[in-house]
Amino acid sequence: MDIKYLFKHSPKYLWLLIFITMIISAFDGVVLSMVISAVTRFTVDSSIESLIRFSLGAILIYSVIMVANLLNAVLRSQLTYLLNMHVKDHYIANKLKKANSHSDTDEIVSFMLNDFKLVESNYLDIVLDVISMTVMGLVSMGYLLYLSPMVALLFIIFSFLPMLPAKLFGTRIEHKSVDWSQANESFTGSLKNIFAGRKTVRTYNAYDFATGQIYDKLENAENTNRHFANLQSLVNFIAGLLSWMSYIVPITVALYLVIQGRIEAGVVIAMFLASDRVIYPLRRVGMMLNQIATTKDARQKIYEVIKDSQVSENNEEMLEPDLVLEAVDFAYGEHELFKNLSYQFDYGKKYLISAASGTGKSTLLDLMQGVLAPNQGKIYLSQGGKQVCQGLTHLISRINQDPVLFQTTIRNNLCLGKPMSDQVLIEVLEQVGLAKELGRDILELHYDPKTMDLSGGQKQRLEIARAIVHHKPILLVDEATSALDAKNATIVRQILAQLDSTVIEVAHHYKKDVSMEQSPIYLTLEGQQLVS
Repeated sequence: MDIKYLFKHSPKYLWLLIFITMIISAFDGVVLSMVISAVTRFTVDSSIESLIRFSLGAILIYSVIMVANLLNAVLRSQLTYLLNMHVKDHYIANKLKKANSHSDTDEIVSFMLNDFKLVESNYLDIVLDVISMTVMGLVSMGYLLYLSPMVALLFIIFSFLPMLPAKLFGTRIEHKSVDWSQANESFTGSLKNIFAGRKTVRTYNAYDFATGQIYDKLENAENTNRHFANLQSLVNFIAGLLSWMSYIVPITVALYLVIQGRIEAGVVIAMFLASDRVIYPLRRVGMMLNQIATTKDARQKIYEVIKDSQVSENNEEMLEPDLVLEAVDFAYGEHELFKNLSYQFDYGKKYLISAASGTGKSTLLDLMQGVLAPNQGKIYLSQGGKQVCQGLTHLISRINQDPVLFQTTIRNNLCLGKPMSDQVLIEVLEQVGLAKELGRDILELHYDPKTMDLSGGQKQRLEIARAIVHHKPILLVDEATSALDAKNATIVRQILAQLDSTVIEVAHHYKKDVSMEQSPIYLTLEGQQLVS
């Protein structure tokens, strides 16, 4: 993500207005120099009328510059808002949609809280500052050339000295920035992990263990931040010394010309004041380029996610798809779960897959859904014996063992933004036994874990109801009845059996004596294969 991307995805008129107000604001140094230079021309012979004209003119001109400054700040704020909304919205949407995204939630949240802020403050804001400082420097250079071309050239040449440290230390600063970002992500992840398990820490009085887990990460994060700050301070120190030299050498030459009677002392004062608007911007540009370099890694990570404005979904209509696993291999590191796994799940049939813990039941569902990608082989949907497409996740729904409910109404938790009638929703809630338990206004209930105490079984039945109302051709089920009592488990199993969808359920074990209208196909996950 660079300035071209930002310019492309923001209003062009906004950039134009920002640039215009920057040009007007850039004249503040010129106006100040002209005012101070004019002061040296007042004598005992000057009139009160000329003094009033001078004061009113100075106030009026500077007021225009300050209004331009204010407008520039407001316009920049609007541009930052629009770009933040665009980039963050696309980042979140694409992170959610990308098929093979299995990133840790804490890592994503940490990245958005830390790295996005880094990009905003050290890239977007700084890019605008660089443009502003460059415009200010060019305007002041023009004024210096008007006053004395020779001295102005000296100021211009020496004004590039403060930029040298940025070039010399740029790579080191970039590396230190990456180290800080990684250390901060590691600390944030550990902190969230420890606080998520604070009940366990309290239960076993494991406070020393918990703080020990965090301390090393905290120390590393603080040390990398300290080294980063020290390096920036060193660069600023060197830039400051060179900046002072860029003032003194040209002024010395200008004073020599005064002694020689070639220019007036008032011109030297005006040039000194104007030169500050040349040297200071270039010095700041040098430091700001270093700040921009610190965001390279974060910007690249963001761009890799947002570069595709839409994650394409194949909406080809498939009413009766089969799900096919063809020579699938998958492993977590050295731990191989599946080897040359092949199986076809025929449309409309019900499958119950049992396996021991740790054999990859949930991983198998992740592969079918496209959350994980196989190391070898392929998983696809077929119709009429022909492969149609891979990755048609919009045709697959899933009931998870640990349901996720969003902090909104029960209606929104079921619909998830899709248009559905209240009658359909109520009928499904009645089927799973929740309408009676939660009352007549169940759809308007606002779920909040702090104020609404739902049991594990109620959450799981809401998850089941959500899958039913969306009615996709293929339903993946992960321990659907693990949190239910025997009565509700039987009801749910009957509901799943009656769906005109393919149902693929995994669990640790099953009771085969549950009566169903359609007898399921029992499979066992053994030796990295599905066995009938």
